[in-house]
Amino acid sequence: PESLKDAVRAFIVARAIRLLRGHQGEHSSMLVNASRFTNVQTQLRNEIHAFLGDIQSTVRVNSSKPVRGALQSPEIHELHELWLKEYSDTEWDETLLYR
Repeated sequence: PESLKDAVRAFIVARAIRLLRGHQGEHSSMLVNASRFTNVQTQLRNEIHAFLGDIQSTVRVNSSKPVRGALQSPEIHELHELWLKEYSDTEWDETLLYR
């Protein structure tokens, strides 16, 4: 669901912000527990991993572009919208371009 995608995006942006603040060695994880059934959790894990891979690829492709150009990507746009909603007190340029 879109709410899970937003939660994953929020985790990614929060993690990028933490890395920018110097928290490289500190623990960070996201727990998703949608079902008590192992097969459902396994399927969900696979979907989340695929979604993360898509985001990672999109960020790699767009990270060297100026922010305005990068925002033309639908996924970068979604990350930016989430950042505006949840983390707008931080610098977007630095968060987007962190590698």
